[in-house]
Amino acid sequence: MVPGVAGAYSQTETVGSTLGARLVLAGVNAREVSLLVTRTPRWGRVRVRLGDVVLGTYSLRSPVKQTMRVIRVAQFPTIHSGTLSIRVVSATGKRVRIDGVIVTGG
Repeated sequence: MVPGVAGAYSQTETVGSTLGARLVLAGVNAREVSLLVTRTPRWGRVRVRLGDVVLGTYSLRSPVKQTMRVIRVAQFPTIHSGTLSIRVVSATGKRVRIDGVIVTGG
């Protein structure tokens, strides 16, 4: 994934389009995980994991372009720790844009 897209929150949006491309954040201690994303009609899907646990697969498709959309990925009753991984799982060429990862802890 490639960082630094103009127009993103603090110009930190990360873009990927290759099947299997990953965005990784080590040492996460979370009670809640969300993604800040851009959605468009042609964009793909991502799979989110925390450690060995798949938290879900999320489509970034939308009928119209939507920026700074929050996707709530998971809420836990207690702190969960590990490496957070966001992987492109759509067909190669379908873009995804991750503007931010929101992690809240205890």
